Amino acid sequence: MPEEHATPASGGSTESLRYAIAMTLIPGVGPKLARQLRAYYGDYSTAFGRSATELQHVPGIGQQTARTIASAGKVLEAAEQEIAFCQKNGLLMLQTDDELYPPLLRNLPDAPLVLFYRGNPEPLRLGPKSISIVGTRRATPYGREMVARLVQELHQQGQRICIISGLAHGIDGEAHKAALQHDIPTIGVMAHGFRHFYPASHRDMAARMLQNGGLITEFPSTRKPDPRTFLQRNRIIAGMAAATLVAESAVKGGAMVTAQHAHELLRPLFAFPGTVGREMSTGCNELIKQRRAALLETASDLIAEMGWTPSRQRAIEASLFYQPTEAEQRIIEAIRAAGSIALDELSRTLGDPIGLLNATLFDLEMKGVVRQLPGKVFELPL
Repeated sequence: MPEEHATPASGGSTESLRYAIAMTLIPGVGPKLARQLRAYYGDYSTAFGRSATELQHVPGIGQQTARTIASAGKVLEAAEQEIAFCQKNGLLMLQTDDELYPPLLRNLPDAPLVLFYRGNPEPLRLGPKSISIVGTRRATPYGREMVARLVQELHQQGQRICIISGLAHGIDGEAHKAALQHDIPTIGVMAHGFRHFYPASHRDMAARMLQNGGLITEFPSTRKPDPRTFLQRNRIIAGMAAATLVAESAVKGGAMVTAQHAHELLRPLFAFPGTVGREMSTGCNELIKQRRAALLETASDLIAEMGWTPSRQRAIEASLFYQPTEAEQRIIEAIRAAGSIALDELSRTLGDPIGLLNATLFDLEMKGVVRQLPGKVFELPL
């Protein structure tokens, strides 16, 4: 990417970054396993230099993984090279305790240990007022028009939001382009490191995004894109945003994977309605039919559903950062599995007395996590 768009590197001490980045470079060690190591040893650095036998005492670490970690000394040198590359090219290196780490992503169990970012850092603070817009690479004129119209309406209604997508051809590109046209911050989530760029045809667009938005990735600079990295980055697209919109998609595809991540995170999910019988409408129509996604037609619908008004914004932000207790999580999972469920049936399913469930459900309602329907029936908000 052009050097003139670079921003100063920052985020955590160099030593802390060195070990966090090194941990991400060990094959087979993802964010969850890395945090297991940190919880056991107190920090990432202490895990290095341990024998395979010692490492097997850590919960979740098997023999093969222990051997891999024990013999991973070279990753520290690679991490130093990564830091030097980021400093030279003006990349932010963000750990989860950094102020600029995307707030809605921070507390997820598989949140990346380190994120690499280039661009204007201010949109990273817009998590509670952000939406990911995703869809097929084979976008139809209808899908492109709907995305362009939605973004234009958001601009006309004075919404200061951030639009997040994956830089791909089709719907992703339309979302970024529309945001650029209306001076709305937009962030592209990459499925590779900063030494690469895909797709090449969107390089100029990505350069323009740096002025009022940016590019972000969990992958070190040398990582090339492959099918696995595209699937991994979908959870980042959903996790960074307060809501996700599937603009146009077949029943199977990356956009539907992103939608599933948003659903599992209890984040609002929306879909544009499509023409019956058209392949690129089947995914959206299925999400709406299954009541996993709310039907979206205009920006006013989105603003109303998200509460992006001064009077409701504080409550919406609080619910996005909410972490359920174990008892609440059991109830949430039971409601999710059923779609909607009556109180007496929920009591039988969980084996909990109705009085106890009533109290917990009331708390969940007040937090906006569940919704009560007539007849003491409960469901999760769309």
